[in-house]
Amino acid sequence: MQISEPLILIFSILAGITLGMLGYNFQGSADIIITIGLVLMLWGVMLQIPFRRIMQASKNLRFILLSTTVNFILVPLFAWQLSSMFVADTALLLGLLMYLVMPCTDWFLTFTNSARGDVALGTVLIPINLALQILLLPVYLLLFLGSAVPLNISLFFNTLFLFLLLPLSLAIASRRWGKGRVNALISGSRMVFLGMVVAVMFASQADLFLESLDRMLQVLIPLLGFFLAMYLLSDLLRRLLGLGHGEAVLLNFTLSARNSPVALAIALGAFPFLPLAAAVIAIAPIIEIPVLALQARILRSAPK
Repeated sequence: MQISEPLILIFSILAGITLGMLGYNFQGSADIIITIGLVLMLWGVMLQIPFRRIMQASKNLRFILLSTTVNFILVPLFAWQLSSMFVADTALLLGLLMYLVMPCTDWFLTFTNSARGDVALGTVLIPINLALQILLLPVYLLLFLGSAVPLNISLFFNTLFLFLLLPLSLAIASRRWGKGRVNALISGSRMVFLGMVVAVMFASQADLFLESLDRMLQVLIPLLGFFLAMYLLSDLLRRLLGLGHGEAVLLNFTLSARNSPVALAIALGAFPFLPLAAAVIAIAPIIEIPVLALQARILRSAPK
């Protein structure tokens, strides 16, 4: 994801709200458009995941264990404490928590490369992070939110099939039998599909989002606090464990970058009755991407 892409999200949000206020709220077709857009977007995401590289994880087992422990034990605990301190609304808390506990599986490598981090090692993390976050997400939700958010297990796994297994199957098939141009087009159009989903989502719930704007601003402080904390934590671990520059940069971005596309798909599919949760996830990258770009600039100039 590039630094300019928050502009796409901002435009999509504004366009969606404008369309909704003008009466074009896509009622009756919003769910279909969003579903198709998410499948196409996630197909593009899956095309970039190098699943064959997972066997190389044993080459740097110490870093893999470090990243996995922090991302899936320490980060969720911290995310819950931070989120619950600033956000009381159930829907907003759900969206913020889902966003914060799911590490990125694609664009964190762009920033890792920009700051001269270990991109090859980062590719090994992608399938590990994807698998663990899907397996652990319902555990986190039950542990942290309990009965506050009803979790329909059947609906949750139907969502995983529709928005993860189907795009993954399409990616595997198109890699094997598809043409390079088609795959490049699908992969390169991810943000177009995401923008379409966000625009339709905001158009279909424009009144609700406008009424809840002041409440949604509550997530700004925990979001900024999270990114600052992850930067400081990765720097502390670098010093304590004697990590090299490449590992330290990679650790920073795998802890900071979040998986908003997958989180958004799950929120829309599994929790359609809480649209503000999806709205939080859609808005969060507008803050995340510039922060990651700033971190890359700082880390790029850090002593090697």
